Amino acid sequence: MSEAERYEVRFEPDGVAIDVPGGANLPFAAVQAGLPMELPCGGMGQCGQCRVEVIRGIRPPTPDEERCLTANQLKSGVRLACRQKVTRDLTVTLGDQVRSRANQIMVGGESRAVQLDAGVERLVLPLGKAPLGDERDDWTRLEQLAGRPLRPSLAALRQLPTALAAETGEVTATLVDDRVVRLEAGAVARPPLGYAVDIGTTTVVLYLLDLTSGAELAHAAMLNPQVAYGDDVIARIHHAGVEAKGVETLHREIRVALDQLLRQACEQAGRSPSDVFRGTIVGNATMTHLFCGLNPRGLGIAPFAPVTHESVTAPASEFGLRAAAEATVTVLPNIAGFLGSDTVGVLLAVMAQPEQTCLAVDIGTNGEMVLYHNGQWWGCSAAAGPAFEGARIGCGMRGAAGAICRIDVVDEQLNLAVIDEVAPRGLCGSGLLDAIAVLLEAGVLDDTGRFDEADHDAGLGARLSGDGPRRRFRLASAAESATGDALYLTAGDIREVQLAKSSIRASIEALLARAGVGYDDVQKVYLAGGFGSFLRVPSAVRIGLLPPFPPDRIKAVGNAAGAGARLALISRAELQRAAELARQIDVLYLASDLVYQMQFMEQMVFPGG
Repeated sequence: MSEAERYEVRFEPDGVAIDVPGGANLPFAAVQAGLPMELPCGGMGQCGQCRVEVIRGIRPPTPDEERCLTANQLKSGVRLACRQKVTRDLTVTLGDQVRSRANQIMVGGESRAVQLDAGVERLVLPLGKAPLGDERDDWTRLEQLAGRPLRPSLAALRQLPTALAAETGEVTATLVDDRVVRLEAGAVARPPLGYAVDIGTTTVVLYLLDLTSGAELAHAAMLNPQVAYGDDVIARIHHAGVEAKGVETLHREIRVALDQLLRQACEQAGRSPSDVFRGTIVGNATMTHLFCGLNPRGLGIAPFAPVTHESVTAPASEFGLRAAAEATVTVLPNIAGFLGSDTVGVLLAVMAQPEQTCLAVDIGTNGEMVLYHNGQWWGCSAAAGPAFEGARIGCGMRGAAGAICRIDVVDEQLNLAVIDEVAPRGLCGSGLLDAIAVLLEAGVLDDTGRFDEADHDAGLGARLSGDGPRRRFRLASAAESATGDALYLTAGDIREVQLAKSSIRASIEALLARAGVGYDDVQKVYLAGGFGSFLRVPSAVRIGLLPPFPPDRIKAVGNAAGAGARLALISRAELQRAAELARQIDVLYLASDLVYQMQFMEQMVFPGG
């Protein structure tokens, strides 16, 4: 970006204006203005969904804009935000379709009881004035009153004179892992706090806990602000690698988000961030690298090696966090390049000590899965793409207000369930699975993914139109939709789902083959994450995303990654268990796995009815 020139960008109808350096792109300006955009393809000019209307400062369309937009749209000033460089003053109108919206964010998750031991301790010590002739230093007096050695932090040493000068007769020492990190005058009754965070590619969830009881006091969640730089980890890795300050930018976005979430949670609980002494973080390897300020470029090229697999512990300030800057923060260990600490969190929550063959599957832009059988562990990760989160689908959207989330057929007519019960504006992942499942059952879609080519006057077939690759199925008419445009499921959308579900299913098949077990041998299947909790299992099985496991063996466990982060926060034994689990897993590298490669092709076909 050129700092020599700065230009004004005004966003309507919000009436927000901001000055940005020349050469910045429009999504960057939108983030700075507090109006983050949805960029499903990571700002690569491929999906055509980041449409804005340029009112002032319009320029001729780029080749990507000519490919993605109609002649009428181009004539009326519609452009792609990701293709607009700020080299002059701009005024643009942001439509609803491009704005980041409040998502349905999965917060709760399956967990288990553990012995509390967060490693945070409070000592209230009586401390009068030193008698004449007492030559002990103040810290030695504290240690002798405590009856044990105390390791001081520099902050605690600085606080000691003030605590003594208050002449309250008592001083409260707060210890983290047997090290004094704070000294306060008087007897402090407030219980120490901690937070656990699940940094997802799409969403971020923070839980605030009382470390003396393990109780959750509050939680806060938001869309990961990094989505403005790409919907998936590959786009984030690309941004970090090609932009001069890419790592710095993505690191700043997530640390500012965590500070905001912590302040929100503390406000809900009626507490101060200054009462927070410990934090734990989980996420996929790319997310935790960016949180740590590490360049994730190694995750984008073979052999997809992270900077480190190990956990990282440091003061919050070293991660760039400002709220509770003195807290001790631990990022849980990764398993492999694309099996991150979020997978470790899932295992902590639901598979820490398994006694039977079980499988954990977390389906998102990447699919992570771990299988346990006869004392051995296997794990793998497969790129699924963002189709299950509504991206790269013609009318796709995240699970937010207006998203079609469930579809049933009643008397040969579609029955659409929409989030917040408003007019539909798009289709989210769970609705996408339902749509394909009902079309397969009705014979409107065949097992190869082709729409019925015949013309129909009634039933679901009457919703078909177009020919060949332009064949499409109408989900809602223009009059029924919130956008004023009809919502369609296209042949291209079906192909995106086939690619995504084939990758997930082939990964599961590769794990089962490596362990030498069949479907009937798997006693429990845990579906983790928001998508796994909102999807309907019969639809997932019908389209072949999941093998035909008995339905009573499949259990949605919500945000189990976040639940695992909470366990590691309140128990040092669980934190140690996380490290042990990460080392035990035998990782399958699917790029060289013959079963995966064969199954990927086979699973492109939908199962027969």
